[in-house]
Formats: sequence, structure tokens, C-alpha cells
Amino acid sequence: MKTMVKFKLLIFAVLAGSFFYLAWQTKNILEEEVFEHVHHIALIAHNYQSILIDETETTLKQLADEPTELAQDQSSCQKFLTKFTYNPLRNRYLNAGLVNTDGIITCSLLPMEPDLDVSHRRYFQQAISTNDFAIGEYQIGLITKKPSLNFGYPIRNQANEVTGVVFVAMGLDWFEEFFTSLALDQNLRMKVMDRSGTILASVNQEAESPGTQGLNSRLLAAVLNGEPNPVLIADENNSLRAYGFQPRGDENGLPETFIIISKPLGPIYNHISLLFAAASLASIIAGLVIWKIVKPRKN
Repeated sequence: MKTMVKFKLLIFAVLAGSFFYLAWQTKNILEEEVFEHVHHIALIAHNYQSILIDETETTLKQLADEPTELAQDQSSCQKFLTKFTYNPLRNRYLNAGLVNTDGIITCSLLPMEPDLDVSHRRYFQQAISTNDFAIGEYQIGLITKKPSLNFGYPIRNQANEVTGVVFVAMGLDWFEEFFTSLALDQNLRMKVMDRSGTILASVNQEAESPGTQGLNSRLLAAVLNGEPNPVLIADENNSLRAYGFQPRGDENGLPETFIIISKPLGPIYNHISLLFAAASLASIIAGLVIWKIVKPRKN
């Protein structure tokens, strides 16, 4: 009799273990699908952003490839910028202009007050110091009075000396529209940030609008320390989300602009709970069936 009870318990344990193993494997598969989806969308968004920035750099190079006196002579500068209105990418930008080496805007597409000083802006400082293409940070334009991300490129003379900076101001409304099509469902959140962690654009994130800080300390550490991508972090509602980010930070800090995509795991875990409940029920039923069907053998 005892042997038969042990035998029944063994069969029950094998069946119950099989049910729970299948539920556990299903959980792992569903989690992996979310991780791959988040990582894939982050890569796509990063590629879109790279194209966007590359096109802006090309546009600025074309603008900078003009006589060097443009940064000093306001009349010539204004005529030159008028040509920019025919650029096929013109509707992407709120404004364009030139700045002399003292940081004073010498001319702009939009009307402006005289002697506007932008020497404190990152795009100007970086273009001057690196003698190369520069990406700014979130700002409220001194001329446009609107949130924007500015880009700068140095104007050089024949001796390769910087004589000024040409800039364009990209409106954040356009920047956000550029990424909206990538939000394939309402659970997928997306935000584009500058190196200070300020949001430039957000999709499906009502509480995080452009101009606000979008990085908590845990997420910042993940981006900077090269942690596995995606990472699991609790959101503002203490619910786990999978976060994917591109590109990663490094020892020098955050990249000039970067993207974070996230998706909740709550719906999956709810589904998994049902699977484990089903596995428990199936185990109980299997146990009852085994107890009734398997009978001791008569000698």
C-alpha cells in the first residue's frame, strides 16, 4: 500500500513539475519577446535620429561653405540666409543664422534685437572649441521664443581658422512628430533626451513633456555603466518596465542626444499568473485522476 502511495505521489510530482516548467518557460519566452521588441525599436529610433542629425550636419556644412566675411557683414549675411529658405529641409527648422567669434548673432532669418549674445550656448561653444559640427541642448530660443535644439558648424577662413558659426534651430514639435510613428502601441513609451537628461521629445508619456528631466538615478546608472540592455526598472507606479536605450553613455558621460524606449511587463506577468494558476489546477486534477485510476495490483 505504501509503495502504491509513493508511486502515485511520484507520478503527481512529475506531472505537476511538467506543468510548472512549461509555465516558467512560457514566462521566459514572453519576457524575451518584450526585451527584443524594446531593443529593436530603440535601434530603429536611433537610426532615424542619426539620419536626422546627419542631414542637419550636411545642411550646415553647405551653409558654412561660403565666403568667410558672411559672419561679419550683416548685409551679405542676410542675402545668404535668404537662399536657405529654398533648402528642401527648411521646414524642419525654426530659424537659421550666423554668429561671430564673440558670440554675437550677426544675422538671422527671423527678425531679432541687435547684439544678441549666444556665447553661453553649448552649440556655439562646442563649434568654436572643436572646430567641428556641434549639437546643443534643450533651450528656449532667444529669437524664436520657442523650445528648440540648436546645431552649429564653424565657418573657417583659408587658414582653417574659425571666423564664426552658422546655426539652425530645430523645433521640438517637428522633432517629436518624427518619432511618433514608431510608437506602435500605447504601452510603448519613447523619449529623446539631450546630454543633461532633459526631454526633447516624448511619445505616450503624458507626465514627461519636453523641457522636463527624464532620467531617474537608476536609469542614469544603467545608461552610463553599460548595463545589459534592456534593463528592468520600476516606473513611477512601481511597476516593472523593460528599458532599452541607444546609444550608451561612457566614461565621458551621456551622449549628445540619446533615446530610451520602455514597455511594461505587468500585462505579461498577469498572463503568467493565469498560467501558473492553470498549472496548479491541472496538477490538482491530475492528482485526483491518478489517485482514482491507479489502483494497487492484486496478487
